[in-house]
Amino acid sequence: TKSIPPLKVCFMAVYDLSQGYGYSRTALNGVVTLVEKFETQITTDLVDNIQSQSQAAQVAQKFARQGCDVIIGNGIEHRQVNAAIPSNSNIHFILSGEVPRD
Repeated sequence: TKSIPPLKVCFMAVYDLSQGYGYSRTALNGVVTLVEKFETQITTDLVDNIQSQSQAAQVAQKFARQGCDVIIGNGIEHRQVNAAIPSNSNIHFILSGEVPRD
């Protein structure tokens, strides 16, 4: 049988996770829950302290180069990430807490 490669889910958090701020701490809890639930079916990457749209765009481009299948942002600072992802990619972007604007 052919093995299916794990889904790569990449997260960006607004604040420094070591500081324990609410939204970013909740995002980290989400990462931990996904890893516990899906174990070998996913891999994850996380970058924190992304507090501007330009930083978010740079991280999204890095995630795209690294082969992320899904990118999840957790703040309004990440709302323009769709524009930074190559349009011919199959990357899905999720912005928690707000509907992305086109």
